[in-house]
Amino acid sequence: MTSEYSSIQQMVRQALQNASLEDEPEKSFLTKAGVKMGNPPTYGGERNLEKFETWVASILRFMSMYNLFGPRASKIQLQLLGQCLTDEAQEWFYRQVERFDREVKHWDLESVLMGLQKWFMPTLSLNKVAVGYDHLMQGSMNVQQLHQQLTKLAKQMVELPDAYSYRRWFMNALKPSIREEVLGKGFTTEFSKIDELVEQAVIVDNAKRYTSGYNINYSQ
Repeated sequence: MTSEYSSIQQMVRQALQNASLEDEPEKSFLTKAGVKMGNPPTYGGERNLEKFETWVASILRFMSMYNLFGPRASKIQLQLLGQCLTDEAQEWFYRQVERFDREVKHWDLESVLMGLQKWFMPTLSLNKVAVGYDHLMQGSMNVQQLHQQLTKLAKQMVELPDAYSYRRWFMNALKPSIREEVLGKGFTTEFSKIDELVEQAVIVDNAKRYTSGYNINYSQ
């Protein structure tokens, strides 16, 4: 996956996969009960990857609550999406998706969201994600927090790191004393699964944290 932004694509595909397979989207429980959730959030073209992902997650959640993921709901999805865009993003949507002379004739929810991301997320923003991933260190985080932060950054990259690269970065980011003990137990980036490395690192980290006189902000 070299040209696609994996995190957005995964979110959309997971939402569609979890959706009902009914021919027509039924009215949601909220609609039947007369409950209104207010207007969905809007996006105006801000160059902030994390905010964009949060907006996408909110849009998908809104569509799910109103059962707008059915096979025949594609047109409704795009209409709603268009209403959730403002300023530069709204202009992009009109030029690329709505104009009669648009270059791409067929759009769906996934392609529009990915198109927005590719257009409004500058290379600098994506480079910052990669730099953050490459230079992240455990510091005051516990092992689980480190793993979660690395995973979050990896999903924001243009291309997901392969499994070996991820294991290597995880081990490099650990405090030296934790890494040495994990390696001393025979767990390595070459032959161990990431779940095994995380599990062993958590065990070592927890043991150190409960050691008498242990400083939670230790640097070794």
